[in-house]
Parts: sequence; structure tokens; C-alpha cells
Amino acid sequence: MATLERSALLHPVLPQESVPVEALGGEVIVRGMDMEQQLRFSSMRRRLVQPQEGETADQAAERAGGPLVPLALHWCVVLADGQPAYSEAEWRIIGAMYPGDAISLFNAAMRLSGQNTQAEKKS
Repeated sequence: MATLERSALLHPVLPQESVPVEALGGEVIVRGMDMEQQLRFSSMRRRLVQPQEGETADQAAERAGGPLVPLALHWCVVLADGQPAYSEAEWRIIGAMYPGDAISLFNAAMRLSGQNTQAEKKS
């Protein structure tokens, strides 16, 4: 196999899609996590899903969503300028006000990051 020439090398771009969110007043861009974000997210998730004393695995997974969902939304939901739509603290409020929209955006972010949240729920 021949070595690639620089001019033939593909330019890496995170997967993304535009998502209309009426509750937010328009369309946002949801993109996948970069490698550093994926590693940090996975590490944090592994720690948080460990059941604490008196807690079932399902309860631990539900508790883990508290910090993980706003973090993922902060990283992955951006506006036209490529900057985050909201801070983690603001996403916690948005998630309380519009939980369905927040979870839909989270699921899109996970899918674009190569994660399958629905498969995790079934296992």
C-alpha cells in the first residue's frame, strides 16, 4: 500500500446534525464528542454507575445521569458560531424545564459520539 500524500488526507470533522428545539426557540447543532471528551465522559460514567451502599445498579445508573447529561449537552449542543449553547448549570435548569427535549438532545449527542444509550438500557 502506498503512503498517502498530504493533499489526499481526509480532514477530520466531528459528525453533527441540526436539530429543531421549539422550547429553545430554534435550531441547534448537536455534534459528537471529540476523543478527549469521550474518554473523560466514559471515565466519569464508569465511576458514577458504581452502586453506592444500599443502591441497585439501576438506581446508580439513574443517579449517574444527573451530572452526565448536562455535561454531554454542554459539550455537544452548539450554536452557529460553534460555541456551547449553554453551560452545564444552565443545562441542569433546561433539563428540569424541558426534560423531553434535553433527553432527545442527549440521545442525539450519544449517537453522534458512537454511543448507543438504548442498547445500554437493555443490557
